[in-house]
Amino acid sequence: MYLRVCTRTDIATAVIAVAKHVENPKVADWDALCQILKYLNSTRSMGITFGAHRVIDGYKHESMKLISYVDASYGDQEFAKSSCGYITMFNGGPISWKSKVLSDTATSSTEAEYMAQALAAKEIIYLRNLLGSLEIAQKTSTLLFGDNQAALKLALKENASDLTKHLNHHHFIRECVQRGQIEMKYVSTHSNLVDPFTKPLDRDRFGRLRLLIGMIESDEFHFVDERILKQTQIDNCNRINEHRTKKKSVRVPFNGFASKEIDISEYLSTRQ
Repeated sequence: MYLRVCTRTDIATAVIAVAKHVENPKVADWDALCQILKYLNSTRSMGITFGAHRVIDGYKHESMKLISYVDASYGDQEFAKSSCGYITMFNGGPISWKSKVLSDTATSSTEAEYMAQALAAKEIIYLRNLLGSLEIAQKTSTLLFGDNQAALKLALKENASDLTKHLNHHHFIRECVQRGQIEMKYVSTHSNLVDPFTKPLDRDRFGRLRLLIGMIESDEFHFVDERILKQTQIDNCNRINEHRTKKKSVRVPFNGFASKEIDISEYLSTRQ
């Protein structure tokens, strides 16, 4: 579960599927868990990468701009709950993602997608505020890609009807669109990065989307030599001492609250 939340976006669906049976696990659930561990062992050098300028469905990801994808799958026959997921990209890599089972029961695939859009919108607003506090303000609307045309139009108030009038508590996405914080965009299902978060995929499609997300496997690790690290620390200390010796004197505490200036060489000798 820790890996799913923090570093491994590619096991989101598998972990959610196993977690559904945690209260009453069976042999099949144990086998599924072993398959997850085998996969992690075979891809243990895989990690998230940043800095790549990806082009998805003809749209180029800009380095310092948030881009989010959202998807949902209609409720299964066993639990009658829909699964949803979203992922937010920044500088070519994922910085926030979630795969979960919706708490409310959706009556249609459009409703499930609309609920997922509301969850993704909350995360986008949080990330926009966070980046603003770091002086990386998002001056334009954050693009939110989805593959359900009806849900996208519903966020724009283009096809509201009696079938969706009960979704008042999920209309937060509409407010974000009206304020210009989020812009809804359509993306094909085959290019929706969050598609692996909601349903099992075939091997080729899963590998392609995993690569587009930024999960890349490295064949070998490079460890920093401890001697090089220690020498770097020594060099840094020498630079600090050189900077200090440029001053002729330094003020130090003297007789309680008073202070006095002494020669810098005398000060350094007392600190050694």
